[in-house]
Amino acid sequence: MKLTKREKNMLGVLAGIIFIYGYINFIINPQILKIKYLKSGIKDYESIIAEDNHATDALSDLKNIYEKHLKNVEGYSKGYFTSLEQSTLILLLDSFINNTELEITGVGFSDYRTEQLGSTELNAISASIPFSGYYESLLDFLRQIRQNNKKILIKDINILNNGEGQVSGNVVLDFYSIPSLGVKKLSSSIIEENSYSKQNPFDPFEGYIDELFDYLGNDEINAQPNYNQNQDMFAPQDNIAIEDIKKTLLEGFESLDMFFVGNPREVDGNVSRDTNKKQGNYSIKLQYDFLMQRGNNIANVVFDNIKPSISIQPEYISISVYSYEKNDHKIGFVLKDAVGKEYNILLADKIDWIYWSTLEAKLPEEVTYPAQIQRIYVQSNNPESKINGVFLLDNMEVAYRNTLHHSYEKDNHINSN
Repeated sequence: MKLTKREKNMLGVLAGIIFIYGYINFIINPQILKIKYLKSGIKDYESIIAEDNHATDALSDLKNIYEKHLKNVEGYSKGYFTSLEQSTLILLLDSFINNTELEITGVGFSDYRTEQLGSTELNAISASIPFSGYYESLLDFLRQIRQNNKKILIKDINILNNGEGQVSGNVVLDFYSIPSLGVKKLSSSIIEENSYSKQNPFDPFEGYIDELFDYLGNDEINAQPNYNQNQDMFAPQDNIAIEDIKKTLLEGFESLDMFFVGNPREVDGNVSRDTNKKQGNYSIKLQYDFLMQRGNNIANVVFDNIKPSISIQPEYISISVYSYEKNDHKIGFVLKDAVGKEYNILLADKIDWIYWSTLEAKLPEEVTYPAQIQRIYVQSNNPESKINGVFLLDNMEVAYRNTLHHSYEKDNHINSN
């Protein structure tokens, strides 16, 4: 079949249309879609870049705020110690003392504690410093404390006039640090068990018995009563009496349920609570002034409503007493038993210590129990002794002795089963 010219032209046009359709559908349209996709990706990346720029600006702002606050914190922390190690504080106090003529006999530190200042927790420690010297030297010492760039607070100060410009007394200083600024954690040291230590330090070393015979001689050893050379001298005996002392708190001096009485009435003084303590939270501070030298002056701390009571005969009674200076005053207490008889119990016939000291005294066997402590007294019988003083009282205890009879034969029988 022969195509006409017109049919040939129409087939040519149809082929052209098919070609154009295929080109557009399979080449042009995919490129257009790809361009649209790339444009959409460009917008997404532009959005990410904008967010990154915003984050960068925000990070820069935060960095500036952080540096500002850091400077504020550093400026705030400059007023506190970075360490409360006692050795560091002793060196600091020593530098203060060397610049004055004040005589310091020692420094006593309290236990570590924490205190709350707003939302900030502070580490703190107190130092009790007894002093003596001229009043101007004391002012120089206090002036150096005030001018120091670290936070040192004068918590308490007692000053006694010794005449001729001389003073003595005690000052309590508080030192502070911030734990979050590099201060070491306050913890107790732990003694670890070493491989080279003995299991029982009282076990005799190998060859001890032979050396003992060589040193003392067989005759002296054999002369000991009931000694059998074939018996192990370190073997446990059948019946051993083990004595143990148990202490019971009689008065903790936490409440101010006591008052001051002078004898004679002209003796002046007062009783108050103090945070320099041996146990608990407080101690009792006794301040007294005999005003003049007499043959007999007594300052009394009288228990008011609740008096310390002892139910049975103790091994001994003890009390912790803090002295700021040495003198020849006496300290004791008055005990009243169940039949109304009073006993004057002397604890110390003179004050020969500074800081805390534990005084002990035995009670008379003729006391009828229960018995109560009526008062604690400080007495001066010497007209030439000091006429004033300050003491802290704390931790009154009674001690009882327990005796436990222990049978090794019984234990060995039980262990063998």
